[in-house]
Amino acid sequence: MGIRNLLKVPDVTRALLLDMDGVIIDSLALDLSLVPQMIQLKWPDRGRDLLDASIRRHFPEPLPEFWRSIAVDLDLGISEEELVALIESHDEARALQRFDLCPGVEEIIREGSKAGLWIAVVSNNQVSDIRSILEPTGLMNLVDALIGLEQSGGVPKPEPDIYLEAVKAASLSAHECVAVEDSVIGASAAKAAGCWVVGVATGSSSFEELSSSGMTD
Repeated sequence: MGIRNLLKVPDVTRALLLDMDGVIIDSLALDLSLVPQMIQLKWPDRGRDLLDASIRRHFPEPLPEFWRSIAVDLDLGISEEELVALIESHDEARALQRFDLCPGVEEIIREGSKAGLWIAVVSNNQVSDIRSILEPTGLMNLVDALIGLEQSGGVPKPEPDIYLEAVKAASLSAHECVAVEDSVIGASAAKAAGCWVVGVATGSSSFEELSSSGMTD
């Protein structure tokens, strides 16, 4: 089939940099179900107020920032101990979940590998979490590198640090790297790093949000 029949990419493309949540795996479905349940267990009068839009808006953020943002949105006034407990429970649920792949992504990764592209997963997660989540998918043997928060010194998207580290690891120029992102937050990080950015509406942001953001190519 060929990678260019699946993605609009420049002729100079030599690397494919894919976000994980919302691009490779459908983890948004878990959050849309799990997060309101977690809120209602502790704050029975608040879970029903948790809108899908709030979860989607903060979905690209690392879990600590995600829960801090949700707490602000709902005015929960939680303690640091309660915040840690929520993060740990969410982490445990993710570790037990076998995620479905997002539509089309397996074909994109396989065709990219056939084309000789350097392939990396570039995520706001820790590398150990990326590996444990992706190992059951059967795609790890096609991935050349996992780039997570450790490599960026803990600086998450939308800052470009993680993508700059991915470009460095690929030993390429940024314009030779295509980033695939489901959120405006992630697309902004890739664009700031100088990558060609493909937006896919399989996660946090809608097609309209991605296409009108100015952050996707």
